[in-house]
Amino acid sequence: MLSLRSLIIPSLLAFLGINGCGTGPSSDPIRSEQDTAQWKLSETLQVNPRGDHPLEYTYLRHPALEADGKGNPFVVWTRGEAAGMVFQSLVQDGKAWSAPVPVFSQSQKSWEDFPAVAVDSAKGEIYVAGWRKAVSTPLAVGGGGKIDVFAKSKDGGKSWEKERSISKFGGAFAPDLVYGGNGKLYSAWKDERNRLSDLYFNASQDSGDTWPKEDIRLTPGKPGNGVSSFPSIVPGAGGNVFLMFSHAEEGKNCAIQFCRSEDYGVTWSPAMRVNDNPENHMDFPQMTGDGENGLAATWLYFLPDGFGAIYFDRSLDGGKTWSADRIVFSNRPSGQSCLFIKNGQGRKIHLFWLNAEEKGNHIMHMSSPDFGETWHLGGNEKGKINPGDGIRSEQLRVAAKDGILAATWNQFQVDKKRKIVANYSLDDGKTWLDSNVVLNLNSEDNTIYANPQIAIHKDRIFFLWARTTDKKVDLFFRCLTVKNRK
Repeated sequence: MLSLRSLIIPSLLAFLGINGCGTGPSSDPIRSEQDTAQWKLSETLQVNPRGDHPLEYTYLRHPALEADGKGNPFVVWTRGEAAGMVFQSLVQDGKAWSAPVPVFSQSQKSWEDFPAVAVDSAKGEIYVAGWRKAVSTPLAVGGGGKIDVFAKSKDGGKSWEKERSISKFGGAFAPDLVYGGNGKLYSAWKDERNRLSDLYFNASQDSGDTWPKEDIRLTPGKPGNGVSSFPSIVPGAGGNVFLMFSHAEEGKNCAIQFCRSEDYGVTWSPAMRVNDNPENHMDFPQMTGDGENGLAATWLYFLPDGFGAIYFDRSLDGGKTWSADRIVFSNRPSGQSCLFIKNGQGRKIHLFWLNAEEKGNHIMHMSSPDFGETWHLGGNEKGKINPGDGIRSEQLRVAAKDGILAATWNQFQVDKKRKIVANYSLDDGKTWLDSNVVLNLNSEDNTIYANPQIAIHKDRIFFLWARTTDKKVDLFFRCLTVKNRK
């Protein structure tokens, strides 16, 4: 049943240029505010205006969710019909979303996707990098005509400076974007300009005002000699920048490669293989640092059946030398599921992954208090954050900030109902909620929930996800406020 508020407020907000929260279809029964002794969950808000849909589910990758320096959440997503990438922020005391603002100019219609965002909290600036492909070429992963572009906002996303090219025109894929402090911005991406894919890098030294015209190829060997993917950028002390990626030379197994820069990404050391055994197929590297010269890395080792082990390695001298890599978990980690993060200061690190089991798969958590010297299973049931059988989970996302460790994922139940669920820890992963928080529940077979995103600011955890019904995509948002923090 529609309330009087749901009928009047959206029309008023539309008149004022603000996107009011949607009333939602019947397939979203969990919508109202929820309040417990441990947390308070806001009502569900539709982010995109009605009738203004993101790209179809097939091409919708990851709408970006983040919080600015003041803790205001914002979303960057891609409109359908080659209508460009847009920005929205939460307004009206968290009761509505602003009208979409184009991030990049559309002087020539082009497909845009894969937004990557970064924030300079001190200056109040928001940065967005994205992938662009001319409409004149087919919307497909392969082929040329692709470029990565960048834009920034100085007023909280209300307006955007004209975009600048990060990569050369050719075969760029989704960019990674990291803010390194003091106006330093770093971006890396895989690129098919040389037939197969190489790893390229570029850096801005002035908060994105300028980017070098010549990007830097970091893949070892001759251009186009294999497939490079999954860059992981870590800024270090001084001018140090560290980058790890996977590379499979044509006809050989995939290896983990590492490069370092001592001048804010202007020049780079030659790539070096980090994994010890070149006969093993390694992929999906993740890397974090201690802010100085300590680096910790993890990746997946694949067996022919698609399963394998999680490897770990570390360097205490800025990547000049690495310890012998070792297995930290060897049951059934599956797919591109290994997520590696740090929570605040100190040397404690966390590892999350999806683990496939006979009765479903589970979200697993391990932590190390000493930067990888020793590891301990977290969670409430032998490392599991989502205990129980008959559950299939996927699309795991995690975040750590302000003393909160949180995760969200897409979950399929025994009854085939799909949920977007979440869990969090307030004691650095030692304990988690006994029951997962259900953000949304699907009761219709023609509806798909996917692409959950997460961000944290102080005692608030922000969640975003996509719902696809009859090939039409909508984005939904909820905010969880943690109670009784010490």
